Amino acid sequence: MIRRLDRFGSRRYLRSRRPEGTSPLQAEAADQGVHRELVLREVAMTSPPPDVAELLQVTVDTPLVVRRHLVVLDGHPAATADSYIPAHLVEGTRIVRPERIPGGVHVALAEVLGTPLTHAVEALVARMPTLAETETLELPPGTPVVELIRTIHADDRPVEVTIWLFDASRHRFVYDVPVD
Repeated sequence: MIRRLDRFGSRRYLRSRRPEGTSPLQAEAADQGVHRELVLREVAMTSPPPDVAELLQVTVDTPLVVRRHLVVLDGHPAATADSYIPAHLVEGTRIVRPERIPGGVHVALAEVLGTPLTHAVEALVARMPTLAETETLELPPGTPVVELIRTIHADDRPVEVTIWLFDASRHRFVYDVPVD
């Protein structure tokens, strides 16, 4: 049986809910006894896909830095994450270099911006994977994926968009939603 990682969408970005210097994914995996590896596959300059440009409120010819990761859980490829950040915000910082960033890119981004990151907006879509996605995540036949598009804001300004692709058989999405 495949063990699923719970992704607590409504509280995962709260720094008060995780040890200092750990990313949300790192903390969630540790809390659940899941061995997590984050493989940095690429850091490059790119032009935004149209949907990313719209979310970042930039034009399609605006240079972006993209950081591409593979998430491995308990030795199995489980997700990819492609993070897009406007290049002018992070020029000359460690965010543009192909290196790991302790605590995650959000810590470094807040430092560079000189202001805290204030909120995230996430949209999820379940779908069948492409052949390339099936190969990257080593999916068994018939396994769906969940695409999560997350926009991180500093006040009202969008500063990062990440397109996650999750192996649906290895993740559960948990939300604690207040009701009054």
